[in-house]
Amino acid sequence: MRKHKSRQNQMINTPLAAVSYPHGYSISDIQDDTYWILSETFDGPGAVVKISVDMEHKSVTILDNYLGQDMFREERLTISRIFQGLCHIKNIPCSEMEWVVMDIDDPITHLDVKDFRDINDLGPDKEIEVADNQPGWGIFSSASFYKHATQMLPGLEAKKIIIKQERRDSENPKYAAVIAEVMAVSFKQPGLKDEDPVVSPADARDSELSARKI
Repeated sequence: MRKHKSRQNQMINTPLAAVSYPHGYSISDIQDDTYWILSETFDGPGAVVKISVDMEHKSVTILDNYLGQDMFREERLTISRIFQGLCHIKNIPCSEMEWVVMDIDDPITHLDVKDFRDINDLGPDKEIEVADNQPGWGIFSSASFYKHATQMLPGLEAKKIIIKQERRDSENPKYAAVIAEVMAVSFKQPGLKDEDPVVSPADARDSELSARKI
């Protein structure tokens, strides 16, 4: 994942919000509805993870997740505990969320995505959409990203997984654009009928992409 130096430099000079997690984590509100989670032991610049919350589209996007690189921490919080703590501290109704979106960055899941596209004659730029009663659900629901998403919204039932490529343009012309595989997990709200409309992450993509340009 790319680091965004211009914002990181701004981050260093920005006073942190007067809110702290246990174990040396803290929150900084750099941009509306996008939260930088800082760690005292993270050996890199900027945030250890960024979380964007879009209440209009009821989606949560995990940005630049470096929790696995926070190597000098005896008790490392999981993304689910960090998100639930953020909801509590910032009064975010996390139980109302319907989408969790995050990048796929492990080789095993990338290989599963490639194999699924090959078997189903899908081009590399074609969106994958799998419901919980369709073939392929067992493949992608075993991915760590799916498990993180379901742990973030405990008590809600996952109903759909969407995997799509997104082009990420760099603000620095020296760096080429990259293509990221993104997984979005859709959750069924209690009392919501199957035929009721649910906002697609495609409708929320503009707001999510703007949050990524940090």
